[in-house]
Amino acid sequence: AVVPGDRLVGQGVVDPLSEAESELWRRRGVVGRWKPHRPLQWVQSGPAAARAALQFRERFLAFSHRMLGPGLAQAVDALCFNVRGDLSKEFQRDLRTTGTVHIVSASGLHAAVVAFAVFGLCCLLPIPRWLQLVLAAAMLALYAVAAGLQAPIVRSVALVAGLQSSYLWRREPDAASLTSFTALLFLMGEPWLAWDIGFQLSFATVLGLAAFAGGRPGGGSGADFVRRAACSLLRASVVASAVSAPLVAYHFGQVPLLSVASNLLIAFAVGPVVVLSLAAALLDPWLPAVSQAMALGAVAPLAEWLVGTIDWLGGWEATAPRLPEFGAGWLAAVYGSALLLWRERRRECDSSITE
Repeated sequence: AVVPGDRLVGQGVVDPLSEAESELWRRRGVVGRWKPHRPLQWVQSGPAAARAALQFRERFLAFSHRMLGPGLAQAVDALCFNVRGDLSKEFQRDLRTTGTVHIVSASGLHAAVVAFAVFGLCCLLPIPRWLQLVLAAAMLALYAVAAGLQAPIVRSVALVAGLQSSYLWRREPDAASLTSFTALLFLMGEPWLAWDIGFQLSFATVLGLAAFAGGRPGGGSGADFVRRAACSLLRASVVASAVSAPLVAYHFGQVPLLSVASNLLIAFAVGPVVVLSLAAALLDPWLPAVSQAMALGAVAPLAEWLVGTIDWLGGWEATAPRLPEFGAGWLAAVYGSALLLWRERRRECDSSITE
């Protein structure tokens, strides 16, 4: 596999793009398709860390198929590394119908899960917070390489790392400002992303959550904390579904009405499947018994719940009605109206805290 930093040489011929490919690829600055006459030759290898990340992905794919079998392994591979080529057309249709296609696209959700796991491990070690941030950023960078350095995961890693770094400057993280700044940087480098559905959905969803989803559950304990966490999760699911619905309708011509319910039913399983399957694959060479127990005892049941829930809800095709085509001007009207609902949110402080 080719990694960033590799240099290859070869001879070939450049053919023009077909009419079907022309519009999509020309936006990305691609003007032709190169066909080599003979196999390429490596002149220089890229960083060893990048190659190790890709090798881990290959070991992970082999491990998941060996432990989980083809059916569940395909879903877990797509969930962890965006490997969607083996997913059946029926399952991909179910993902669109239920509004859960984002779980098999390496993005902000996956970057946040990996960052949370790394911070959890670092908290067990006697190391300063700044070093924890450095380790988390390094692990996120390696994960992005292993996931193929696709645009959604690169954007998400940059966003998560930027939000976490606010600690170093003794500032509250400003998701809306950082998201907008990150989007501008990417558009300056690759203007074609403005037409990319993944780019539009990821940034629109993050901005919507920053504006309307509220903050963390807050303090409290016991039943009060559980209630706050449940309300926060429900609100985030409603906001994410509402913000993404106009774009989904524009690009795919349908609106998944069960999106909120579907995401709530599978939300608790997505993070553990990603973290535990990655951990099991890491432990496999040294602790195969522990690795197998994690894969069969935890990952497999959670993956079966994910796949079964999506398959079941995806069978209700009537819950994703088809819509007639409409112009992009309607998107501006819908999102402009939504901005009128935004209100400044003040941070609540505990009155018992004194200076």
